[in-house]
Amino acid sequence: MLQCGIFLLRCIVIVNTAWGCAMRGIVLIRGFQRAPRYPVGRVVKRGFDLAGASLVLVLLSPLFLLICILVMVADRGSPFQTHPRVGRGGRVFSCLEFRTTSETMNSAQATAARTSHLPLVYESYLTPVGAVLVKLGLNELPRIINILRGDMSIVGTRPLAPGEPQMCRDAADFYGRLRPGLVGPCASRSENGSDAGWTALERRDVENWSLVADLRIIVKTVSAICFSRGG
Repeated sequence: MLQCGIFLLRCIVIVNTAWGCAMRGIVLIRGFQRAPRYPVGRVVKRGFDLAGASLVLVLLSPLFLLICILVMVADRGSPFQTHPRVGRGGRVFSCLEFRTTSETMNSAQATAARTSHLPLVYESYLTPVGAVLVKLGLNELPRIINILRGDMSIVGTRPLAPGEPQMCRDAADFYGRLRPGLVGPCASRSENGSDAGWTALERRDVENWSLVADLRIIVKTVSAICFSRGG
């Protein structure tokens, strides 16, 4: 409980700082239709990330606290877990999630189980609360903190594990120039695509970036999640 309180206090400090930065970025309206590789476009996209993530964190803070309590009651230990992911510039950062596996299972084991391409292997490690969080897509909500830290973006490429960018043929440089996203152009589509297909789709999204396109991806992703969960 104390850990949750400290976490929320830190979130408030981050939100206050982020909100001021976001307001300075949002006023650059002219960058709305410029690709994020241009300075103005990058500032606008970052301002949108800060404003959006701050708002979501404030609105969902009661849900954050509730999930923290449920995770700790169901399986004593930290309510969070981290996975190494590759960010902008090739820097490896700790990607936050609500803990869905047993406290005795370390991050390396969780990553190996998740990337084994055998869903039953990963699902066998899930706690009862963790299984519900994964089914509802709520386990990734703490990534909002990664967005505020500058590790991720609201809309972006897939957050790849170390070594994965090199597996996507000549895409290592492409992924190294961008922040991975909480959602992306691949999120609202079938999961049966190839790495090359996903990379091509993400390249097209980056090259034709606009704030309107980002909003469209967010709406499609939310719709896809809602319909899949309701089906």
